[in-house]
Parts: sequence; C-alpha cells; structure tokens
Amino acid sequence: MVIRPIVSGFPPNMHKVPVFADHLMLAQRFEHPFSQELGLTGFGLVTCLEGEAQFMINDQRLLLNTSSFAVINRGSRLMINVDETPARPVLLFFRSILADVVAAEIFHRQSGHDKELSYAELKDYRLTEYVHYTHASVKEVLEQAIQLSQSCASFQALKTDALLRSLLQSLGQENYQAIAVSARLPVVKQSTRVDLYKRLSHTKSWMDEHLTEDISLEDYADMALMNPAHFLRNFKTAFGITPHQYMMERRLELAKKLLQNTRQPVQEISEQIGFDVLSSFSYQFKKQEGLSPSQFRKQVTTD
Repeated sequence: MVIRPIVSGFPPNMHKVPVFADHLMLAQRFEHPFSQELGLTGFGLVTCLEGEAQFMINDQRLLLNTSSFAVINRGSRLMINVDETPARPVLLFFRSILADVVAAEIFHRQSGHDKELSYAELKDYRLTEYVHYTHASVKEVLEQAIQLSQSCASFQALKTDALLRSLLQSLGQENYQAIAVSARLPVVKQSTRVDLYKRLSHTKSWMDEHLTEDISLEDYADMALMNPAHFLRNFKTAFGITPHQYMMERRLELAKKLLQNTRQPVQEISEQIGFDVLSSFSYQFKKQEGLSPSQFRKQVTTD
C-alpha cells in the first residue's frame, strides 16, 4: 500500500478514471481550512480519523466524522472540504485489479443462486455510495494499515494486503446485498431506484447509530426525505420489516450481547438500550427469545 498526503498525492489527470496498481491511501492532518477538487476517482472509501470533513461525491454533499464513512464508486467525481480543524481525513482507493477479482469471486459464488445477477453490476458500487455509520471496524483496519505500512518488512506488506482484501470483500458482499434489496423496490427507472435505495439505506444506517434514542417515524422519514407513509411502505418493501420492528430487533441484539458479556443489572441494560419500563423490555425479550433476560443470561453463562 502506498500512503501519500492529500494535498499532493492524487493522480494529476482529473478528467480520467485512475487505475491503481497498488492500494493508495491519502491521509493528512489539517490544522487550517482546506479545499480541493480531486476529480474522477477509482473505487474506495473516505472517512475521518479525527475531526470532520465534507466530501462532495458527484452531487452528494456528505459530512463525515470519526463515526462514519462513505463508499466511492469508480468514476465518481470527488471534492474534499475541511472547515473545522484539526481534522484528519483519509481516502483509501483499492488496487483496481483486486477490486475486479473480488467482484468476480462474488459473481461466481452467487450466480448459481441468482440467475439475473451480472458481473458488471457487482463492479458498480453506486448503490452503496452513501454515509455509513458505526464503522469501528473500518477505522481499526485503516489505522492498522497505516501502522503496518511504516515497516519495510515484506510480511507486514502481506498483512496490509490481507487486511484491505478483507475490507474489500465486506464491501463487495454489501454491494451484492444492495443489488438484491434494491430490486424489490417498485421503481422502473434505474436512477430513481438507486436514489431511493440510498436514502433508505442511509436512514437505516443512521438508525443503527441512534439505536437507543426515542425517535419517531416522522424523524426517520425526514432523514430519508419522504413523507411517513411513503417511507414506511418503501422501508418494509426493501427490508421486509417495518422501521419499528427493525429497531426492536437491533435493540434486543444489543441486549443479548450485554447480558452475555457484562454483569450489568437487567434494569440497567433495559434503560441503556432505550426501554423506559423494565416490564416492556422483559416482554419483548421473552417474545423473541422464549426466555426472560435473566433466564437467557443464566443459560449463556453456564453453556
């Protein structure tokens, strides 16, 4: 992997999609406001490891911080703007041939199950080109890759490649899921389908970030730029459950982890995941798991 500063590290031809022979990471800590148009890009992702920065991806203006990242599709136009400092934006572009290899692997693995899937679709990441939240694993991968790249040892380079390939495979699998989900939306025009899917998925990712908060359907709909009825209908069509059901499932997943991995009292866990009343939490938990929270904890800690 090659690491360069953002100011001078991007290929100079802004009007041609670059082909990267190796992974390229642009990383730089800014102490003063900064703005630069980078032009057409390869496939990768952008985030901040410190502070926040604004990225313009085609016509989307995305504000990213240490809890979010965005995918960049091959051929998208990118601009970066840092207003608040200090900030440490990071741009990672994957080795072009490896991105194609991963897409081909997913295609061959899934083509037996999905006859309508095309290899070209799997190389196109526009469906995932939105703000993703709760990216602790991505942040860890990037920081580890930066640390490994400071060594000249060949085995460290191999470890970096393995890390980034694993990240690339995760993004490829997410893209496959995005293609399958977006196909359910009752929209004929492809550009409209892409826009609708991205708004729904961005909101779903935002819901994960605000899992324990008391947020209304109207708030979710505002995030997706839809009226509540339209949002509810399209969310259920895309993901198979309502927003309320999704939030309940995610909260109970978090509760199970806390019951298994901590000694926090059940009352405390109930409040932490967003339930005001313990009996309501216990009812929902038993409804899904068939056991009360205390019974579940006893079972998983004795197995």
